[in-house]
Amino acid sequence: MRDQVRLECSARGNAATISESRPIWAQVSDEWVSNRVAQLRLDPTTQEWTLWWADRNGRWMPVEYITPGSLSDALAELTADRHALFWG
Repeated sequence: MRDQVRLECSARGNAATISESRPIWAQVSDEWVSNRVAQLRLDPTTQEWTLWWADRNGRWMPVEYITPGSLSDALAELTADRHALFWG
């Protein structure tokens, strides 16, 4: 399915943003459209990661039902998506 959907990650400072990209179906071109899915943020003082989701206006909101922790914990929560914040 790599020709239909792909996950991308970009880093800036102490944050990594995960996006889902898909081809633009209405056009015959090589262009893709990206949708920001989640953001992982590292607190440099505590070395703990927090998970954020984008609201309908594109503003980042913290996932309040999990506590800051390890990167693997944040990624596990993103994958599980218990409250359909990331994958619908």
